[in-house]
Amino acid sequence: MSNVKEILEIVGEAQKAVIEAQGVDDPERFQNAQYKLASAKQMLSEMNTQGMEESSLIEIRRAEELVRHLSEAHEANRAY
Repeated sequence: MSNVKEILEIVGEAQKAVIEAQGVDDPERFQNAQYKLASAKQMLSEMNTQGMEESSLIEIRRAEELVRHLSEAHEANRAY
């Protein structure tokens, strides 16, 4: 089971990878961003939030929303 800090780090890595892949015609960066996003999504979906403190729940919800936005941005980048 992953803790909140570990998940936030993985989401941060996904964010960095998506930003680096934007506007660059580099399939390796694109695949790296795709992999990091998939990892973040998986960890968030497997996270057990029962009994979690309110502040941690808020951080997890924000991370989920950020991953949704990053996924949309990444898909938009794919179109170019």
